[in-house]
Amino acid sequence: MNSHLKQRGWGFWAVEVKDAEPFIGFCGLHVPTATLPFSSCVEIGWRLSSANWGKGLASEAARGALHVAFQH
Repeated sequence: MNSHLKQRGWGFWAVEVKDAEPFIGFCGLHVPTATLPFSSCVEIGWRLSSANWGKGLASEAARGALHVAFQH
């Protein structure tokens, strides 16, 4: 993940719950390595701990990643 961040300036970032949990997973932007019918593309991906599912945190983090994708 660090090499992708260094290479592109974006990638997967750590996700935390402010004032609660310092690390619950990651979310960010990634170029798929598989050849897809719609390649080339950039996807938004995430992995959060199961204790944090269903709270809207992945959606919130994905919106942040989308903001980075189109504003920076």
